Amino acid sequence: LVTYTDPTQSFLRAPWQKQEDGTWKKLSDPNDKGGDNNTVYEDKFSFLWPIGTVANFDKTGCFTACHTGDNSDIKPYGNMYTASAGEVLDMWHWKSVRNLNQVDDQYMDSTKIDTTSPEATTKTKEAGRHSDPKDSGGYSDNYATMPDPADATKTVPDKSKPGFTSAGFDPITGAPGFILDSEKVALDQAALDAMPAGSYIPGIVISEIVGDRGDIKAGWKYDNGTWTVEFGRKLTTGSQYDVQFSDLAAIYYFGVAVFENASIRHAYEAGASMLVFKP
Repeated sequence: LVTYTDPTQSFLRAPWQKQEDGTWKKLSDPNDKGGDNNTVYEDKFSFLWPIGTVANFDKTGCFTACHTGDNSDIKPYGNMYTASAGEVLDMWHWKSVRNLNQVDDQYMDSTKIDTTSPEATTKTKEAGRHSDPKDSGGYSDNYATMPDPADATKTVPDKSKPGFTSAGFDPITGAPGFILDSEKVALDQAALDAMPAGSYIPGIVISEIVGDRGDIKAGWKYDNGTWTVEFGRKLTTGSQYDVQFSDLAAIYYFGVAVFENASIRHAYEAGASMLVFKP
């Protein structure tokens, strides 16, 4: 169980908003320095757990993987990766808008940004951060589609307007900030035109993750300035990307970070906490 105070519930994660001229705009942080949305985002937290041995994690926690200033022209606020090949961290990454009844199960390894070519840089932009494999589900951007200019038999995202709506959100406030995939309804131009200027449509469509990435079940609420998140997972999952709580007499170290309406910048724990199982 995690509880922490937060003066605001941040659910407007890059939503669509209708403009006075009738067009639609996907809102973004005007001061974004590169994947660093810090204005229209969501509340998050993350736990990092060593899988096997990660040098000095028990003393410095998340700092073992934080590399401030590394490739700052690509990632202004640094990169995350482990120091040595073979060192892996299990990352439990709760996303208050994009997750549905789950904490996103991810991991971190020693991959660094590769700047040898534009293609290599794009491929490794997240450095050591990766998601566990999944079979289906998760989240995707709410875009309309249009014919592919290069192949009319295919479609590509039309990033000028949203593609779906539902009865499950408030167009005045934008709450809760997402559309359930199970409730989505395709939009046509007439429906978009009928909405008044200032209306919101969520920028994300979500569903439960099926597979390794969906191992951590969760529920949460925001009430009176406090987030409460309850989550759980099997002690052992058999996944190479997960910490295995197989020895109930052992100490398991972990580090914590909290993101206040932010993609990258976060509050962090100095050092590491310990999980022990009561006999």
